[in-house]
Amino acid sequence: MRLIVKDLTKKFDQKQVLTDINFTFEQGKIYGLLGRNGAGKTTFFNCLNKDIPFDSGTFLLEDESQKEATLSDIGYVLSTPNVPEFLTGREFLKFFLEINQKVIKDLKSIDEYFVFVMYIINRGQVVSQAMFMNCDHSMLTYGFYREPKVILNLFRERLKSVIVINLLPALVIATGLVFLLYMSGGTTEWLEYPLLFFSIIAMSIFFSVHHLVMYYLLQPYNVHSELKSSTYTVVNAITYFACYYMLQIKMPIFIFGLMTIIFSILYCFISLILVYRFAPKTFKLRI
Repeated sequence: MRLIVKDLTKKFDQKQVLTDINFTFEQGKIYGLLGRNGAGKTTFFNCLNKDIPFDSGTFLLEDESQKEATLSDIGYVLSTPNVPEFLTGREFLKFFLEINQKVIKDLKSIDEYFVFVMYIINRGQVVSQAMFMNCDHSMLTYGFYREPKVILNLFRERLKSVIVINLLPALVIATGLVFLLYMSGGTTEWLEYPLLFFSIIAMSIFFSVHHLVMYYLLQPYNVHSELKSSTYTVVNAITYFACYYMLQIKMPIFIFGLMTIIFSILYCFISLILVYRFAPKTFKLRI
């Protein structure tokens, strides 16, 4: 691949800085531009990066064919970034993203990444498996252990424990993100602070409830501790791909955070109703 500079010309008012510049940069080579102050080195790079308009000329990329070089083809690091001093770092990044929405692909909010992050770090499924291996595997053989009152009382206590286990790292992450958001310049939407915090907490509780509810409703293990429920496997796969799909969604943090909290509350409410209605019948050893 080659970068071709063709007939590049640039002047400031009556001062001619670049005149019919022609050069070819070969792939895999390192080039240095030498010249006195004012020779046009920085002007050349500013034209290449389209930071300033040039009077004539073009930049071409040549591989098997030729095409005009675009901003998506160029990586440019300034030695002294020229950014507005009246903007904080976060405000400038937000401004840059807003004016380049058509160029930047797959732009996402913080919350969209943390749906998948919270899924990965949540220990609900591992804890449920440990509950079966260390306790339910043996205790479900006894009649008293399968009585509805015992099953539901134990479910409540386990749910509290699982939520606490997952809530500790969630609190650290949520608090740290809100702090970093504030320290990086904050946001003009003050509601984004509590929304960011509580959406991460809501995700943590959602996954805690989800894994334990699926364990009680589908109890997937047999007497040999083998996974025998295809439904349980499918539900886990759907959960994984749903969380991964959230990475592809583009949505403002305010709307996404609000929807996450509302969905988590509704899901937990419906799931608990299902457990209290069906778990006494479904929580048993598989053959």
